[in-house]
Amino acid sequence: MTDEMTSTPGKTSESEAKYRSSWSLPGSAERNSEAIAQALASMLESAAIGSGSREGKKGRKHRPTILEVASGFGHQICAVAASPEGSKCRFQPTEADRYLCDQIDARAASSSVSASTISKGEGDEQSQDKSRSKTSNVRKAELLDLLDQNDWLALAHNVSAELDLGDEDGEGCGIFDGVLVCNLTHVAPWSVTESLFSHLDPRLSYMTNQGTRSLLDPKTGWIAIYGAFNQHGRFTSEGNQKFDHDIRSRNPEFGLRDIQAQLEPLAHRHGYQLHQQIEMPAGNLLLVFRVRDQ
Repeated sequence: MTDEMTSTPGKTSESEAKYRSSWSLPGSAERNSEAIAQALASMLESAAIGSGSREGKKGRKHRPTILEVASGFGHQICAVAASPEGSKCRFQPTEADRYLCDQIDARAASSSVSASTISKGEGDEQSQDKSRSKTSNVRKAELLDLLDQNDWLALAHNVSAELDLGDEDGEGCGIFDGVLVCNLTHVAPWSVTESLFSHLDPRLSYMTNQGTRSLLDPKTGWIAIYGAFNQHGRFTSEGNQKFDHDIRSRNPEFGLRDIQAQLEPLAHRHGYQLHQQIEMPAGNLLLVFRVRDQ
């Protein structure tokens, strides 16, 4: 799901945006960004610690890369990237159209992380001349319509071409160490969530210039999905019931998804299981899926 409209200048026109009915109300993205960053802290820290012993093909320490799908205007990814734990990782935002990609890039540039806080992937953190201003651990946004197979292939090719992926585990290790999904499942047709899990299936490999790779690390990777959900076939609050009615009035294919009836079976079919369910403000949840034991 994308965030609210902003006045951040971009290279393209708002008229080029593809899925405006999925945009959330003004202010909602800012309200939940810090809570999401806090909930992800332990996973980001673990990813950074786990990658510390890995080396890329060029001998540099591997730095974990987190993919965000449907990044909207970039509020969440910039907040997470700026957190103490997030500063140890790099982040790859994506969106379905160039207009929003430009908005994300502009926001990332204006909220970049100080270079002195970012590990450069060559052993200890490198000290930088403060006169060199700031750098960002948020990469340039990539086009990704979750229903477009060509976009997925291009994402795997483009990102892997620029990353120094470790190969101590051989071909098949993942391009990304984690995937973040914020406010998407309920404001997109169910086929979008199905496409997300099918393309992240750990049994699916993509040809890259660094060999055959899964998109998500099949051993330690995770998918974190934030939003409002139903449970056991019921709404969890009157507010969620009203919200469901409101978004279905925008598009009958929208609606709160049921964790047990929809998300868990879908995840299981594609090699994942629900690992953790984190309570969030305003009745929302952060669902963490990991590769299930075969």
